[in-house]
Amino acid sequence: MRTIIFALFFLGLFGFSLTANAQLSEREDNPSVLKTGTRPVEGNFGLFVGPTFTEISEMIDKDINVRGLPLVNLKYYFTDNVEGRVGIQYYKTKTKIEGDLAEDQVGYVIDNMSRSFFRLHPGFAYHYSPRNILDVYMGAEIPVGTESHKVSQRTESTMEGFTADYMEQNVTKSTFVYGYNLFIGLQAFVADLPFAIGLEYGISGLFHSGLQYEVEYSERNGDNSESMTYYTTENPFEYFNVTRYSDLKYNKFEGGADLRITLSYFFGN
Repeated sequence: MRTIIFALFFLGLFGFSLTANAQLSEREDNPSVLKTGTRPVEGNFGLFVGPTFTEISEMIDKDINVRGLPLVNLKYYFTDNVEGRVGIQYYKTKTKIEGDLAEDQVGYVIDNMSRSFFRLHPGFAYHYSPRNILDVYMGAEIPVGTESHKVSQRTESTMEGFTADYMEQNVTKSTFVYGYNLFIGLQAFVADLPFAIGLEYGISGLFHSGLQYEVEYSERNGDNSESMTYYTTENPFEYFNVTRYSDLKYNKFEGGADLRITLSYFFGN
């Protein structure tokens, strides 16, 4: 299915290139800059959104909860052929739940949950000769970022004479992410507009450091109290009977290749 989509998309790009061959064949043939759809030159800026096929499939899949927009990049052309770029991905959620337990349970519960995701993608690209029908380029990015997940739950007794009793559990995961992305791309400029549509094929690797969950548990029952700290590979609020570790380092590497659809808008300073 992806192969068919790729073929149709490439044919569409080729069609755009034929309708816009006047400004795509030779930069010198069209002396205007951006106003009539020519390729960007030194000093120009660009904005582009670039969802990958994996991200698109996740958006379509109802079983996957997707938050945040796909990668949004800002480009700057240091020369006619050398482009610097920086991209940002970010989302954050917070939830707080408070309430009294049902009659068959005695107590008051406070739940706090938060997630955050931040990713920065600095990089560069080199664009080949403007004599090519399509704008062909290659480059690299170094993604860095953080991911965090925090959950806390506190249950307090509301029974007379036992109001000091409680049970509290705090779960925290703080992950540092870094990696690489090597890509080659092509784009076609749309008619006489400062817009371009294209494809990027990339090979990437991503390192996740600090995937373990830290669990801090404490409780008081009458004159007895207890507290402990341990680590797990899964969120104990979501998975039962998880293995507990007194010390744990959990890192992961993932690599692969993907296609990215790019929609770009160019403008001068």
